[in-house]
Amino acid sequence: MLDIYAESVYTPGRSKSTKAGLGVYFGPEDYRNFSGKLAGQEQNSARAELEVIRRALTILGGKSQSAGSDESRRPIVYLRTTSWHAIEAMTSRESVSNDPDSDIISDAKQRLVFCPYLIKFEHVSDHSPSEGVKAAKILANCATRPE
Repeated sequence: MLDIYAESVYTPGRSKSTKAGLGVYFGPEDYRNFSGKLAGQEQNSARAELEVIRRALTILGGKSQSAGSDESRRPIVYLRTTSWHAIEAMTSRESVSNDPDSDIISDAKQRLVFCPYLIKFEHVSDHSPSEGVKAAKILANCATRPE
């Protein structure tokens, strides 16, 4: 079992290129830990929340063939986030075509199909004392610092 924390920060007052930061935390000194900026002109908190989930799934890999339907053989990964919005978007079976972030949602859901892990989304409080939440937020904040 693996626990991953995915967090984003959004600061409307910053320049367009550094408004939203993304942080994915796998563990102390894990080479997969990620800190990066939300790309593109469209910068808002909802888009950042979804993009950090997509980034976590990208890091987990599995692009070439479907992981299959036998969930009992796939290792479990708990993907923890403070974003109810992202969890709802990723677990809903409803069409996302009318969602302004449908590009990210569709791509992330496709990555779930190919992911070699069974992903279980879990909500954590924004004020959680969890080291994982704190570390992911630090990674996200680092991405918004001016260069």
